[in-house]
Amino acid sequence: MGHIDVEDKPKKELSDKELFYEVANFVVKQGTFATAMIQREFHVGYMRAERVVDKLERMGIVTPISVDKKRNTICKNHEELKQIFCNTKIYNIAGINHRGLDDNCLGNFEGTLQAETDNPYDKYAIAIYTKNRHVGYIPCGNQELWERVIKEHKGIPCRGYIDKGRDENKKCDYYFGEVYVR
Repeated sequence: MGHIDVEDKPKKELSDKELFYEVANFVVKQGTFATAMIQREFHVGYMRAERVVDKLERMGIVTPISVDKKRNTICKNHEELKQIFCNTKIYNIAGINHRGLDDNCLGNFEGTLQAETDNPYDKYAIAIYTKNRHVGYIPCGNQELWERVIKEHKGIPCRGYIDKGRDENKKCDYYFGEVYVR
């Protein structure tokens, strides 16, 4: 019998950003999918695949998980997906526990952006509110960026998520996440 040489090269390790865009294109092509499909297709673990899928859901690209553990794409074609990517700005959220943040803020949210100049950690920060409750900041770092964000997004609804960590050196909790603005 002859020897059969099967070459199964592993796929190149994708950065989180590259993986996100590749998965988004893959699920739009599929229409219906499960996280396990992403694991198999992209050779990633469950947690990494699920983080990408959660972000796709928060951005309005896919539906929440159904009873049969499947998800559907909200975008029906790559043109719609491109529109979402081109029209969505993603900002990081930062916050610390003594600014009114607590575990009630964790998870996905929908809210609005407001200018704030009294943040002691970043003079030019954008505050995020849901139902008149402060949930975090987008730290801008400079007045020019702060003014541009306010001009572009003041009063425009936003969506995102907040998670929690612990800084053992400072002995305090901190909150982090992302906000998506279209």
